[in-house]
Amino acid sequence: MNRNARLIIGYSFFVAANSFTLREPTLMFSADLLSHEWLRAATYLPFALATIAMCFFVLRSKKDASRSLLVASVASFLVGAALLVASWALSGELFVSVLSMIVLACYCAILFTAWVNEAVRLEKNDLWIYLISSSILAALIHFLCVAFIGDASAAPAFLVLSVLSLSLLLGVSKSENAIAPTHPSWGADLRFVWQIISEKGLLILYLGALGFVSSVSRMVLWEEGIVLLSSVEMVSVVLAGVVLFFALFVIRARVNAEETILCLIPIVGLFCLGIPLASDPLHLAAFGASTTAFTTGLLLLQVVCRDYGRGDARKAVAAYCLLAGFVCVLNVLGFYALDALNSESGLSEYMASVFICLFVLLLALLVDRLPFSKTRFEEAEAETASENAAIANLAQEYGLTEREREVLELMANGRNIPAIAKILYVSESTVRTHNKHIFKKMNVHTRQECLDLVAASGTGVKR
Repeated sequence: MNRNARLIIGYSFFVAANSFTLREPTLMFSADLLSHEWLRAATYLPFALATIAMCFFVLRSKKDASRSLLVASVASFLVGAALLVASWALSGELFVSVLSMIVLACYCAILFTAWVNEAVRLEKNDLWIYLISSSILAALIHFLCVAFIGDASAAPAFLVLSVLSLSLLLGVSKSENAIAPTHPSWGADLRFVWQIISEKGLLILYLGALGFVSSVSRMVLWEEGIVLLSSVEMVSVVLAGVVLFFALFVIRARVNAEETILCLIPIVGLFCLGIPLASDPLHLAAFGASTTAFTTGLLLLQVVCRDYGRGDARKAVAAYCLLAGFVCVLNVLGFYALDALNSESGLSEYMASVFICLFVLLLALLVDRLPFSKTRFEEAEAETASENAAIANLAQEYGLTEREREVLELMANGRNIPAIAKILYVSESTVRTHNKHIFKKMNVHTRQECLDLVAASGTGVKR
């Protein structure tokens, strides 16, 4: 089994296990314990906060974070599993059960970061295949587990899937001795974080709005039953994978991840408009549509952050943790917004949900049009986009591979061979080999000749 296959299977085990902790903890814990809706959603908040904390952990790592993330994942899993067993022994004692939920949510955030850390290093086509395949396979594993356990607790299934995921992660993680490029101070880290939020903050609002609608829809359909709602969510994961597969490999569309996330908002809004007039099956369809849109957005976010890193895996992982963490915070608010509005307005649940969802979706669309949403980073981002386009054109013209394009891009940004090796987490000899292939394909003999060709391409000078 090659490394990419192990990545897909291992991440699928993680997503399937995650469906029993974050998506529906009542499949693991006592339904009496989690009789209040707010408590069933409580695992999302520590997961969101831990994911944001992982951004700073990755930024501050002086070495490749793969091994550190693996060790932290194993340690948090062992603590969470011990607390889970203790809650069984104490017949679902409230404090121990809630504590185990919090620890397991943090474990999910750490392991999630570890898998993203491996995924962003894939070639772009391999990343698409990884995301699509794992979303479909994870849902199949979830349904097999649910069918096997029946009415029993899903905790044993969660523990087994987690062990399998950790074992496969151990096999694919690479231990790097090279020092990764780090920011010199906490102040520089905070400036980097602010830059991410300034440049990609609208994505937080877009995806957060979709997640918010998914959460509100879930609360409206609370009485439909835990297993049914969980099944609809996992079907939505499959649909997200199918949609991306059809777009990329059937009609071969050039998918712009950020624009696609924005386009999902009005589609979900149309489904929301039909909720008050629809029957119960269509309510489930609306819930499935909003969850499919949200899941598709989260998959696309990994691609956005990989491109944002421009070959720097550490930067890409930090960006994803920060953006996904804030998105999950907005997702959590959807679990509580419905009760808050009902208690004040006296509206029916369906009308209240439509009012909330349309307001949030409309706000997400309008913010992009407001003057303060334009940041001082836009000119730099436009310049970067122009440089990337020039290099992409050269890569296509001379038949460069995806990795060779990344090396050329880093070279054009002034990085030398040792720096490129550290950013891409490969050996210096590998970078030299890529350089030789690039020079041969572009018919140049020196680094300067190569850079002159890039500069000429960017300015439109004929070669």
